[in-house]
Amino acid sequence: MQPAADPGQWSRLSQQLDVLLDLPVGERAAWLDALRAADAPAAESLARLLAQADSTGVGRFLDGQALDAAAPTLAGQQLGAYTLTAPLGQGGGGTVWRARRHDGRYSGEVAVKLLHLSLLGRAAAERFQREGEILARLTHPHIARLLDAGVAIGGQPYLVLELVEGEPIDDYCRKRHLDVPARLALFDGVLAAVTHAHQHLVIHRDIKPANILVTPEGAVKLLDFGIAKLAEPDTHAAEATQLTRDAGRVLTPRYAAPEQLRGDTITTATDVYGLGLLLYQLLAERLPERPAGAAIDYSPPPPSRSAVEPARQRALRGDLDTIVLRALKPAPTERYPSVSALHDDLIRCRDGRTVLARPDSWAYRTRKFVLRHKAGTAIIAAVALALLGGAYAQVAVLVALACGAAAALWQAATARREANAARAAQARAEEVKQFIASIFTEAKPRDGAGGVVSAADLLASATDRIEVELGTNPAVAGELGVLVAQSCSRLGELGIGERAAQAAWPRCVQAFGPQHPITLQARYWIAEAANNDGRHEAAFEATSALVADLRNVLPAQASLLLSSLCELSFALAKFERRQESFAAVNEAVAVGEQHLGLLHDETLGALGLLSNTHMHFGEHDHALTVGEITVQRARQAFGAQRPHTGLVSPERWYAAALIKRGRPADAEPLARQVVADQQLLDGGMSLRVVQAMTVHSQALAALGRTRAAVELSRQVVDEHARLFPGDHRDNAIFAERLALQLMATRRAGDIEAWLEREVAIWGAMKAESEQSRLRRVRVLATMGAWRGDGTAVLAGVDTIRASSGPALAFERANAERVWAAHCRWQARPRDAASAAQLAIDAMQSDGFIDADRVAAHTELALACLDDGDPVAASAAIREAQQMFERMQVEPSLVRADHDVAQARLYLLDGDAAAAVTVLARAVQHWDAENPGSLWHAEAAHWLARSLRTLGKCTDADALETWAHPVLVAAPLPSMRLLVV
Repeated sequence: MQPAADPGQWSRLSQQLDVLLDLPVGERAAWLDALRAADAPAAESLARLLAQADSTGVGRFLDGQALDAAAPTLAGQQLGAYTLTAPLGQGGGGTVWRARRHDGRYSGEVAVKLLHLSLLGRAAAERFQREGEILARLTHPHIARLLDAGVAIGGQPYLVLELVEGEPIDDYCRKRHLDVPARLALFDGVLAAVTHAHQHLVIHRDIKPANILVTPEGAVKLLDFGIAKLAEPDTHAAEATQLTRDAGRVLTPRYAAPEQLRGDTITTATDVYGLGLLLYQLLAERLPERPAGAAIDYSPPPPSRSAVEPARQRALRGDLDTIVLRALKPAPTERYPSVSALHDDLIRCRDGRTVLARPDSWAYRTRKFVLRHKAGTAIIAAVALALLGGAYAQVAVLVALACGAAAALWQAATARREANAARAAQARAEEVKQFIASIFTEAKPRDGAGGVVSAADLLASATDRIEVELGTNPAVAGELGVLVAQSCSRLGELGIGERAAQAAWPRCVQAFGPQHPITLQARYWIAEAANNDGRHEAAFEATSALVADLRNVLPAQASLLLSSLCELSFALAKFERRQESFAAVNEAVAVGEQHLGLLHDETLGALGLLSNTHMHFGEHDHALTVGEITVQRARQAFGAQRPHTGLVSPERWYAAALIKRGRPADAEPLARQVVADQQLLDGGMSLRVVQAMTVHSQALAALGRTRAAVELSRQVVDEHARLFPGDHRDNAIFAERLALQLMATRRAGDIEAWLEREVAIWGAMKAESEQSRLRRVRVLATMGAWRGDGTAVLAGVDTIRASSGPALAFERANAERVWAAHCRWQARPRDAASAAQLAIDAMQSDGFIDADRVAAHTELALACLDDGDPVAASAAIREAQQMFERMQVEPSLVRADHDVAQARLYLLDGDAAAAVTVLARAVQHWDAENPGSLWHAEAAHWLARSLRTLGKCTDADALETWAHPVLVAAPLPSMRLLVV
């Protein structure tokens, strides 16, 4: 019987029962005895529940069949589009029910997980919400998918999950008597699922057979992310959040890593330990026995010693034992550095190659060689026997002598080759050193530079001299060319660097071969230069081939593989190939974390690019989360060394993510710091400085500091054109960004000039994206609306409406906002309100930022005011006001339309003084940015009306004297109606 207890007590008992049931049978009594000393009633209740579970069977107990028959059932209850049909399981945090969809959209069954009502408003509710957020990140064939989520009547949250029909992985293996290779093949699926979770910064923390089901078709499914956490670089203090303190350290003791039992920091190494225990259980068919009184850091015996069957003991002895024990090292730093590293060693073991988990000895390598080449060694032995004949003893002696002689000859030949290579490398190094020294001693001052020689001058001189002096020595010329390209990349001298790399590549192939590290580096610098020059097609082709080659030379080329994957991801993002771009950057992060370390500057660079990629594809929440993690790690590693290259890029990407999430006030000082740091690091203007200035200008624009933003953007355009003269993709993009920032001023002439510059570049390149083209169409339609040119507006809006694809949803929604403004200015307020509402509805999906939404709500408010509906206008303006506050936008020109709408509502409410305050600000902003314009006159008109209401007729007359003639001559009917 379920105990008659208050909800809070039952929740605590249920959580403790989960822990108790996960303990070995022999350890449960001692656990209960310890509990009795602290809480005797709870211990007795748990003892009764445990007895009930033993008599009923744990499976049926957790299925809910052991509950009091009088307990209410949820069968038949509807949650959203789902009807609950039967219980599947129950724990301390919630229950899981089988359900079917009843709205007819599709058939089939799902699993619905409900939080216990007794836990609402407590830490468990937060854990439950976090589980949903974590599952939403993960899309993998070996992870049970999150299908839906909602809140039932009464406030009970629920998750709708893929229904997995299957058996726990250990039961599946045991019942089918699977051999070791078959078990390892199943385990591959588990490794793939956990790797995917880690790539999305999620640590499972509770890997055990009950959370891994195998379907009847043999597919593995990882379940239950209820206690998962985000892989943030936190400390022990950061780990002890209020959530953790309130809900306790939830874990399964038998499958917990030592750091979990101690309450230490949880990392990806925790999951490596859990996977090691799971592999131990699958291979030995039992968990390791822990001796009584063993310390938390207990090291288990090898799985071959725990296995019962002699055949299985033999199969596990050796590499499999070693791999499992490496994963189960008590100290996290001594385990495999990542799940991918564990997987790689299992593949090595399967292929008969040396595994990384054991010391590499000559005897071990020889044995592996013989095992891999059984046919060849068998032929040698057969030939020897055929030739020698005679007694086996004589054959054995002669074969041993022959093998020894062959080994000695092989070793001697190897030694000679290595000695010759060492002498050649030493000679080459000496030539390189002398050449580099001569660059400095023979450097000539730049003309007109007062004798100053810059680094770029030295590198350009070196590139020219390599061709003249070392053209007949491909080894030295090739290696020097790669060094020059690398230095140029760091200094932002991309033209010189690409020229050096292009010349070095064929020489490196000739001197060292196509797969030599120096040759691979030359190929990388060529690809990087192509990406930076806007030639993304060439960069994609170069990096695709390079990545394929570098994967075969891990871990030696981990750094170059990481960089190449980042370049590949960047190029793919430019082609809007979302899935492939994410796959490349996620692989780069995994390579860095596995082979270079969590705090390595290149790993952090890859993680920063992941944040930037999320932002590029409109996934702003993910971009901010990853950006914050990256900056935390970077400051942990390099915070005391500012300025540092490992800090500036993560901070720049994080600032950009803050802007997109409506936090420009937080982003602006950070972006300003990044610009200063990058200038110090690069010694002046460079591509990286320009990129940092771009983010700073975006922060200023989002804050409403339009003039400062435009001034900085002009500098960005000029400096980038200096670095990359002519028709360059980013020259067009920067011109477009400047035009967009000028939209707040409504200075049509300035905007058109920058759009013409953008069009000219795209026309020469013939490489403009559809999104960029439609964005320009929207800007031109907006300027048509300012002029009252309905034909131009309709043509532009219809063009955008006809576009398709999720990437263009942003333009389609904003096109409706443009149409709303046009209808309002044409004195058609109801059409305007309908269009504004369409825009607002379309902007509810992910990818839209508050700046777009606030403009749509402002349009709706103004349309409702013109239509005589102040109630609807007030609701819309409140929404806009809340967004402005959330966006951290300062009083500025960006808020001018909103200020007019707010002031008109104040006038209707009889608060003319408040209206004057708001309108005076708007008039001042227009006077500074677009004096004498139609918009300046509109704000002045409403200010004059407010002043007249307060009895300040003289001031009102002065404003109307100049504003009304502008309004009378306006091409927009709504403006003319103001003075009728």
